[in-house]
Amino acid sequence: MDHSSGTYYPINTSPNTLTVNLGDMAKIWSNGRLCNVKHRVQCKEAKMRITISTFLLIPMDEVVKPPSEFVDLEHPRLYKPISDGELRKIRLSNNMHDGESFQFITLK
Repeated sequence: MDHSSGTYYPINTSPNTLTVNLGDMAKIWSNGRLCNVKHRVQCKEAKMRITISTFLLIPMDEVVKPPSEFVDLEHPRLYKPISDGELRKIRLSNNMHDGESFQFITLK
């Protein structure tokens, strides 16, 4: 989805394609190099499709920050180190969804 317009765009995949969606913590860990994705799934034609959802979660109190290899003069740290629990509290207390809370953790 294009966050500025709210428009969803189709992904044209080839047979046997693996699509991976990443969340907020991956964006924080990668210092913005990996992007979280707001997405929706639509079934437009009757054909076989296999979907497997897997969630990798860290302990709620473990702080996430990018490794030193992702931070340098050309790529300064973008987000404050934060735990999944802290990020969830921000989202819940502000009635936000995934991807909407970066304004509270972005470093200036």
